[in-house]
Amino acid sequence: MSPPYSKCGFDCGRCPAFRANSRTEEDRRRGAAVWEKYFGLHFKAGVPSCEGCQAEAPWKTGNLLPDRACPIRACAVHNGAATCAHCSLFPCREYVRRVPGPSLRHDREMAAGTTISDDEWNAHLEPYDGQTHLAALRLTIQPSAIVSPKPIHKTAVAPFPSRTNLSPRRQDQMQRLHSILSKALSRSADTYAEQVLLDRERPYVAGLLWVIGLHGRLEDGRLVLRSGDHPDRKECQRLIRKADNSPTKTTQGAITALAEAGITIGYQASKTSWTLTLNAGAQAGSDGLPGRLKDYVDALAGRYGIPEYVSGYNLRGRAFKVFSRADMTVYQA
Repeated sequence: MSPPYSKCGFDCGRCPAFRANSRTEEDRRRGAAVWEKYFGLHFKAGVPSCEGCQAEAPWKTGNLLPDRACPIRACAVHNGAATCAHCSLFPCREYVRRVPGPSLRHDREMAAGTTISDDEWNAHLEPYDGQTHLAALRLTIQPSAIVSPKPIHKTAVAPFPSRTNLSPRRQDQMQRLHSILSKALSRSADTYAEQVLLDRERPYVAGLLWVIGLHGRLEDGRLVLRSGDHPDRKECQRLIRKADNSPTKTTQGAITALAEAGITIGYQASKTSWTLTLNAGAQAGSDGLPGRLKDYVDALAGRYGIPEYVSGYNLRGRAFKVFSRADMTVYQA
């Protein structure tokens, strides 16, 4: 009996990476070659040996497939759906965005600059046409077997203190900053898959704001962080790729997310240096936001100490933990 579809609709029984299809070294080399040729993914020959995401704990055996960070699987598991076709929201926006569908063959041909024969398509690519598989499966599912998504719990931020030790004008400014930070740090999604992605991005958003707030300089009402100002601080240098002096993928994602909240971060680079500049976008409606952000970050660092940079986006310390919740009790009366 063939194994079931994956949560997103991949046909595991016809996938060369599925464990039952990769028993020998030759099988695994063949599977690795398929992923390399058609998807540009580079795996060592021993890696494509996958239990399928329908397994209860598919990664405990050490294999690297399927994607351990797949938000689609996380969403289906969270909602108790056998596959995405069993969800009342199928096909949701994130599913369509991430899972191959009817355009798969054309997309792969365009990427490879070649024509894929019917034999190649049926043997190596059609198993991953998840959208088509689940669309057909959906027609066979009884209404009683369709599940409704569970509620999504929005990431909490701390409320602004009811009483502060600030002057009325300063309190108004900090309240506006709190509102913008809350918007940036507590974005909500329509599906659990989207919320998983937002939750993963949140530490990068908070980290970028913290680093620019703490280590940037106020210049003409903007916060400016230059590569040459802190060459030995890894939390600053990790924002930019050394290979080509461009923002890392996570930094660029954080910049985009902050723009939605009304905080603009510009980037300029030469061959030897880079500059990040933070300002308030027009929609933020908060003159002096860069200065208020620096005041807030400096106040937290002064009370709790400067967080320790660990790795990636990871800053360890009470000050950053409090900042990540937009907690302004540092100003509480």
